[in-house]
Amino acid sequence: MTRLMPPAMPRTEWLCFPAGHPADAAYCRHAGRQAGFLALEEVQRANGGLNDDQRLRLDDMRRLTPAATR
Repeated sequence: MTRLMPPAMPRTEWLCFPAGHPADAAYCRHAGRQAGFLALEEVQRANGGLNDDQRLRLDDMRRLTPAATR
């Protein structure tokens, strides 16, 4: 039995991490974890677990509004 996957839903998010952190392994893990939470947020929204006005809390970073694509 072949399982069909839903079409991809493109989305752009810009994350701003605080300056001054060393780019060590712990910082990279933290950044990856926060990006994973964004993916989880979209999955939860698609499954009806989150409304459009709800967001997961992300630690030690800010979300920025993406600039218009040229």
